[in-house]
Amino acid sequence: MVKKLTIPDDFNGMIYHDRYGEYPASSEEGLLDVPDHLTQEDIDDCVFTINHFQAQKIERLWKAATDYEHSFVANGAYTALLEAKLSGDTKAIAFGDWIKSLWTEYYSRRDAVTATTNKLELDLISEYFTIMGEPPYTIREILFGE
Repeated sequence: MVKKLTIPDDFNGMIYHDRYGEYPASSEEGLLDVPDHLTQEDIDDCVFTINHFQAQKIERLWKAATDYEHSFVANGAYTALLEAKLSGDTKAIAFGDWIKSLWTEYYSRRDAVTATTNKLELDLISEYFTIMGEPPYTIREILFGE
């Protein structure tokens, strides 16, 4: 059996997502068709709108891009990498270009997340950055010429 409850203010107008599932908006404006076991308190306390899912996706994208970058370069090596790049070292410049391309990809995906109003489309945006491949040189090759 289905009952009608008030839609939260930040509801995206198409699908309501919560820990119990997904429910479509009612044909009556401002109401949501939900199973009988849900209460208005459930809806108010557990609402997950598209904005919520977008924020979570952006957090996961940031972590994934950062983790992928850090798998090739530790925080302490950035200063030495920058110094080598500023001195014109071609390997360091290539490595810097790789980092820039990684973050360009991150921001492209982040823009796609903020433009998406559909959870299914949001789920299709990859959180994996292995497609970027490895940097052209290792930090060891740049710093020690090996």
